[in-house]
Amino acid sequence: MQSIAIVGAGLIGRSWIRVFARSGFAARVFDPDPKQTDRAVAWARRSAEEDERPGLLAPREARAQEGPILAYKTLEEALSAWRDRMVKRILRLKAEDPPPGAGSEAASRAVPKPDSPGQKAPRQ
Repeated sequence: MQSIAIVGAGLIGRSWIRVFARSGFAARVFDPDPKQTDRAVAWARRSAEEDERPGLLAPREARAQEGPILAYKTLEEALSAWRDRMVKRILRLKAEDPPPGAGSEAASRAVPKPDSPGQKAPRQ
């Protein structure tokens, strides 16, 4: 399951919680005020139950929203899954796709070698 960190649990943050939870993301919620985080998570869960009453959501959909909404006390914790994923992705990309010119014939020709005939060493 993919996760997303929502920083700020005010009116707009609460709306994002609902949007992403409803889309199947694990919503990782953080607000500098821990009470605000708790209120936002409680609101999102209550809101899902209220959507079930008039028939907007099937009971299974409303219950599914409860699991992916996670409250975090620190920003570091809320972003940890994202940070870990990004580090792994960057390392994988670097291994798969070396920087332009690294190891290529064109790159070795672009840098003059002082011992090559007719080449001068670059000035420093």
